[in-house]
Amino acid sequence: MAQRPITNDRQIQSLKAEAKPYFVAVSQCPGLRIKVHKGPAALVRTFLYRYRTPDGKLEQKVIGKYQPPQFGLQEARAKWREYRDIREEYGSVRKQVAVTQAENFAKLRATLEQSEKDTFTVAKLAREFIDFQSARIKTWRKTESNLNAYVIPHLGMLPAHGIRRSDVTDVLDKLTGRGLNVTANRVLAAVSKMFNWAVQRDKPGIEFNPCASIEKQKEQSRERFLSDVELRRLFVHLPDSTLKHDERDLLEFILLTGCRLSEAVGARVAEFEGGVWVLPRTRSKNKREHRLPLSNQALALVARRRLVVEKSEYLFPLSTDGSRPMRPDHIHMPLREAIPALKVQHFTPHDLRRSFATGLARVETPRVVISLALNHTIPGVTSVYDKHGYEPELKKALQKWADHLDQLRGEKSRLGSRASMT
Repeated sequence: MAQRPITNDRQIQSLKAEAKPYFVAVSQCPGLRIKVHKGPAALVRTFLYRYRTPDGKLEQKVIGKYQPPQFGLQEARAKWREYRDIREEYGSVRKQVAVTQAENFAKLRATLEQSEKDTFTVAKLAREFIDFQSARIKTWRKTESNLNAYVIPHLGMLPAHGIRRSDVTDVLDKLTGRGLNVTANRVLAAVSKMFNWAVQRDKPGIEFNPCASIEKQKEQSRERFLSDVELRRLFVHLPDSTLKHDERDLLEFILLTGCRLSEAVGARVAEFEGGVWVLPRTRSKNKREHRLPLSNQALALVARRRLVVEKSEYLFPLSTDGSRPMRPDHIHMPLREAIPALKVQHFTPHDLRRSFATGLARVETPRVVISLALNHTIPGVTSVYDKHGYEPELKKALQKWADHLDQLRGEKSRLGSRASMT
């Protein structure tokens, strides 16, 4: 039975379902119709706009379901007028709506992409880069330290995609202006690696490395070592300095053994047996096992550390977690703060290693023995055939050096004297 055109919401609400779906026109809105049919749970009334395109083709565009008060007859008529205007201007509502939706989607996507790029800051990039590095590269903590100390404070809040060469050079110029050429080069290397990593992984908006074409600074090899006068002054003031007991022991251990800082903090108690420190190849820079016979003073320090660390497997564990070793960068800031109280010019743990090598030469140790003590790879064919371990020579040299330090300390080397007599 034909239905009269709908003029109000009450008439729509009175529509009943029939065996088959049927359509009802809306008064004064040519082409606007209501489809009435049974849904899975209730009666469904849907507004449709039916029209012909300029080429005579019949098209239909769904306007929406009747759901008062959110969407009733008034809202349907407003949408019909909008679609009617689109048909008159473009011919096809369906095609033009699809084009508009595609354009709106593209704009929304561009906005989201721009937002993602703008919120992907240098600080966020650095966090992701360090997370990636930490599982693969041993020196990741140094990279993290350089980024946190020199890059993040200046560039951290800026979008990473907007960083230019001038931004990087501004950071480097602040370091070179203070004479920190080596640090500037390390920072440049860290930032360059970070942006190369970001480009390779299509991080938001990052299409090039801003460090390209930035030249490294000229570096001068560090020659800093502590003279006897400085060592004597260090021993005098070390006990009363701001350095903690573990930190003082760490510095003395490096001075007595000449080891690298990373080797010292990672030393395990089990590596010290029979008066020898056996540094495994997995922790050695040249990937070779290093057997270093210790002086009596170094052995006494190791014995003291064993009592201090109790159940930890490390000679220098973290104070907050005995299951982990102290981090190499944990000593730098405390040492820097303690320098005024120590009454010596600034030095680093590596300068103590250089002081060790210089001290061995001062107590008339042959150069080959010094190289072996430092675990340097000795070049040349001779080293291939010379398999002598030199442990007696190393023991003698390290004992003479430890005795010399005791003399500077103002103590009689009772342990060393007895060792020399045996």
